[in-house]
Amino acid sequence: AQSDEKAIIAKLHQDIVALQGSESVAVGKLEKFKLKLQKMEIHNLRLEQKLDERDQALYFARLEGRNRTKHLQQTVQSLRRQFSGALPLAQQEKFSKTMIQLQNDKLKILEEVQHAQQERRNAENRALELELKLKSLEELVSALKDTRGAQKVMEWHMKMEELHLQELKLSRELVKQKEEVKYLRNIISEYECTISNLEEENVQQNKFHEERQMAWDQREVELQHQLDQYDHQRTEILSTALKLEEATGSVPDPSLPIPQQLELALRKIQEHIRTILETRATCRSLEEKLKEKETALWKAEQNVISRDKVINELRLRLPATSGEKIMAELSKQDDSEYHHAIKIAHQTIANMQARLNQKEEVLKRYQHMLAKAREEQEEIAKKHEEDIRVLHQKLDLYTDNSLNKFKETALELGKKTSVSLSISKYFHHLEQTVAEQDNSLASLVGKLKKTSSDLEKQKQITVSKINEFETIRAQLQEKHTVDVEQIKEEANELRKILSQKEKELANVKAELEVQKEANNRAPTATLKNLVAQLKSQLAIKENQHKALSKALLELRAEMTANAEQQIISAASQKEAYMNVQEIVDRQTKGLTTQIEELNNQITKLTDNLKISKNKETSLSDEKDELNQELQKKEKAFAKILREKNEIEKENEELKNRIRRLSSSIQSKADEQNLIDVLQKKIKKLESELEKKCEETEIKSLREEKSSKEEIIRWDEGKKWQIKMEGLRNKLREKEKEADTLSKQLNTLKEIYTKIEKEKIALQKKLKTTGVTVDRVVGIRATETEKELEELRKRNLELENEVAHMRTLQAIPRDSVVEDLHFKNQYLQEKLHALQRQCSRETFLRPLTSGIGSSGQYRREQEVLKENLRLSSENIELRFQLEQANKDLPRLKDQVDDLKEMCELLKKEKAEAERKWGNIRGAGRSGKTVPELEKTIGLMKRVVERVQRENEELKKAPAVVSNEKLLGLEQENERLKSDMEKMKFDLEGQLSVRYESKTKGMEKLITENERLRKELKKEADRGEKLRIEKNNLEILNEKLNVQLEETIKKLNLAESQLDGADSRSWKSIVTRMQETKLKEMETDIAKKTQSIANLKQLLQEATEREHNADKNLQDLKEQIEHLKHLPEGAGTEQKMIKELQLLRLTNNQLEKEKAELMHQLEDYRHERYASTSEHPVAGHNEAAEKDKIDRLMTEMADLQTQLEASGLEKQQLKEETEELRRELETYNPSFFEELEDLKYNYKEEVKKNIILEERLKQLYEEFGIQ
Repeated sequence: AQSDEKAIIAKLHQDIVALQGSESVAVGKLEKFKLKLQKMEIHNLRLEQKLDERDQALYFARLEGRNRTKHLQQTVQSLRRQFSGALPLAQQEKFSKTMIQLQNDKLKILEEVQHAQQERRNAENRALELELKLKSLEELVSALKDTRGAQKVMEWHMKMEELHLQELKLSRELVKQKEEVKYLRNIISEYECTISNLEEENVQQNKFHEERQMAWDQREVELQHQLDQYDHQRTEILSTALKLEEATGSVPDPSLPIPQQLELALRKIQEHIRTILETRATCRSLEEKLKEKETALWKAEQNVISRDKVINELRLRLPATSGEKIMAELSKQDDSEYHHAIKIAHQTIANMQARLNQKEEVLKRYQHMLAKAREEQEEIAKKHEEDIRVLHQKLDLYTDNSLNKFKETALELGKKTSVSLSISKYFHHLEQTVAEQDNSLASLVGKLKKTSSDLEKQKQITVSKINEFETIRAQLQEKHTVDVEQIKEEANELRKILSQKEKELANVKAELEVQKEANNRAPTATLKNLVAQLKSQLAIKENQHKALSKALLELRAEMTANAEQQIISAASQKEAYMNVQEIVDRQTKGLTTQIEELNNQITKLTDNLKISKNKETSLSDEKDELNQELQKKEKAFAKILREKNEIEKENEELKNRIRRLSSSIQSKADEQNLIDVLQKKIKKLESELEKKCEETEIKSLREEKSSKEEIIRWDEGKKWQIKMEGLRNKLREKEKEADTLSKQLNTLKEIYTKIEKEKIALQKKLKTTGVTVDRVVGIRATETEKELEELRKRNLELENEVAHMRTLQAIPRDSVVEDLHFKNQYLQEKLHALQRQCSRETFLRPLTSGIGSSGQYRREQEVLKENLRLSSENIELRFQLEQANKDLPRLKDQVDDLKEMCELLKKEKAEAERKWGNIRGAGRSGKTVPELEKTIGLMKRVVERVQRENEELKKAPAVVSNEKLLGLEQENERLKSDMEKMKFDLEGQLSVRYESKTKGMEKLITENERLRKELKKEADRGEKLRIEKNNLEILNEKLNVQLEETIKKLNLAESQLDGADSRSWKSIVTRMQETKLKEMETDIAKKTQSIANLKQLLQEATEREHNADKNLQDLKEQIEHLKHLPEGAGTEQKMIKELQLLRLTNNQLEKEKAELMHQLEDYRHERYASTSEHPVAGHNEAAEKDKIDRLMTEMADLQTQLEASGLEKQQLKEETEELRRELETYNPSFFEELEDLKYNYKEEVKKNIILEERLKQLYEEFGIQ
């Protein structure tokens, strides 16, 4: 027994040793497997990291590609916007060629003019020489006759010495002046060099600044990318740490028996091997995907390069709208991932655009400064040249005089020596010299006749050219009238569409009200759908209405621009007698620009139509969102209407105030005080505007703004830009007028100097003439009186024409018309007063034709002219100020309207976001956030319960079968996977929400920045306008001062004339000058006739336009009449549609009634069942009773609604019958008239096409494009 027990003990010991060995082997294997597992996990993590890095690289590459494409598209769009309306390169080249040709022609003409002037000067110099010779001869004759020969020789010798001394002095002064001129020219060249160097430095600095800014922006983008990478790495590290913790936490419990522990370890090892194999397979698949993505990336890069090339090629071909469409499609296709990159790109673009604007402004300033400096230099050079000319002339005269005197002295000395010579021979010699001089004078007279004949020929050529240009102008005016008619027809068509849309809107609103009443009674699902459809339709119609109103406004703006251009052309025609060729060139250029502008406007209108269509499509997608916001919009609409009425009242009050102010201004005499008051008012209004702008900025920072606000703001910004451009154009025109006035002043000064010279010459010649001064002055006075009367008549005619043109083609505003009437009345009163003064002075003046009286009369006439011109300029400035004051309150009102609109839209947006919050609560699974949280909580409980069961099973004996364990583990895994899925879903939903919120905030920030920039720009523009206004006032003052100076000079000249000698002889030169004067008078008469003809043509054109307007108005009235009459057929169809809709609603209501009855029965059954099962639930019974009562009341409401719908049916039937009767009463002649109108319209279109073809032919003939 002992041996058996020992044997058993030995066996047991052996078994224990074997088990211990196997246990140690198993432990070693376990450790090896753990190490392998850890290595594999590390390898997996590394691979995952690499994969993530490559994904990130791919993502960033895509982002960069998209950003580049968007940046390029935006640059293309900005370039298109910049060069929208610009001519193509071919046309620009042609225009440049024509301009160069014209400039060359102008230079040639100027050279010819200079040559003619030089010839004239030479002739005058010769005439002076001859006069001097004559005088010298006369003096010689007188000396010979007198006995005092020696004394006269001594006198001549003294004079010669004096002249010689003067000559020496003048030569010294000439040398000094030449040196000064050289020095000044050197200084000017140095200044020019310094200016060019500074400009180059400025450009370089700007470039350097731009490069630094670009580098800074790139650096910001890179840093942001790095931040995103670091965040991604952090999340990866956290996930790996969690995985490692899970891996280490899966060690079997040491409290369990060894075999169970071994089994658990083996199972875990098998699971790990499976996971390793799965991870390897996934790694392979991921590597394959990576290769595929790399290839795709390479292809995408190649595509991007090819697209870049295509974009560069098709940049000029694409129209402006196609780019916008592409942008819209891209924005639709873009995912939510790329919004952050878009925001960065937008910010960079905005910064670049701001910098560009700043640079443009700086460049403009420098250009302006350069132009001013050049003008000043040119003026200084001209003055120096004039001074030098005067000095040269004086020198020539002195030299000639000295030479003549020297000859005379020599002759006398010769005579003294040869006293023995006979006097008869000497006289014979003198007669020969006189004969030679007569011959030379005759030859000069012949030359003058030839020149006069040449001048007459040139005049005939100019007259023929003027006639040709007048015919061209008439043709162009006809074409312009045709274009205007076409535009008016388009406007009428748009108005018709607007009226139709308004009618449709009214019908839809009526339908909506009916549907609302029905909804208030019983809002069923079908009725809600119908109401939603109607609301969406209403929204579409409203948008269409807005688009059409915008188009109409643009048309009006274009019409006003055309009117302004026509007024400018009328003003330029006043200067026709100065230079006919230049006027014709300007008119042709203006007309070509007008045609191009009209074409551009047509393209813009078509683009606007396309945009409106795109908007309609986008709005149809947004129907469901706008259904809920319709009621609030209607309330806002009512508020806006009230506010509009209030604003209209305020406008009327302001207009009345303006009228009072204008009347008070006219009554006042002190103009400067008035201007100061107006300036103060403008400053106050500007300060108020700035305050309001600051308030709007503060409000915009606090409140959020939607995408609709962006669109509205963009449109408003465009409108403001257009208005500001219009104001700039007006300012440029005013500057041009100021330049022309300054040029006129310069010409007047030159004429004055010439007249002074002529006066001096005449004074010298009058000594030799036999006509008295009184007669000459009398003739001059009569000529000046005639010229004055002609000028007055011309002024009156031009003012009447201007007033007529403005009343026809000005903006249809009461205030502008009143201003023009006031202006005309004021001018007429002034003219009448001046005429009375003239008549009184003529009566009061004595009949004696003296020098002093004629001089006074001339002075008074010139003063009157100057006063007239100054008063007209002052009146124009006043009217400009009044218009500016009138525009300011209107602009204020617009700003207030925009603010109110912004507030309303903000409120709507806030409400929409609330609704969206409720709607977006539902995620991808279709459940809301609280529901998902509940499900997660339930899943957690289930998981905890399963874990408890697992632990109990672990603690339980080894009897539990392996199958149960496996099943439980599978369930555990499934539940874990479900938990992970739910977590992922929740995380995705939360991330989407967070992203949407952040994007909304970013959008709002960008909007605020953009609005701030716009406000700053507007403030800068206002300041510029103020500065320009001040400059104009300064210019006016300068002109007044110059006028006063010229009047003083004239007075001095006339006083010099009064003190002239009464003795005068008549010579051949004076006769020549008189003939020249007569020729000049005939030229002036011809020019006045040509101007009168031009005026008649203008009047005829205006009459034609007036007749065309009348015809258009008649047609409009007929169309409106037709619109009101044939509504029978359309209304009948509408009634049928409404009946069908009512039938459908009745059927749906009946179905709902049956469903409700069925539900009532179900409720009753449930109640009886609940009472039988639970007799205690009294509270539930009371609740059910309440529900039943509510259902009964709903049933009663439905019945009343059905009855009301039946009554409405009957009413609609009666209305349809009445409409049918009305249709039957119409005559067939009515429809025949309609067809006649259509036929006439087609014929008019054909005529227009024929006229356009003729115009093209004319353009080709004259080389106009």
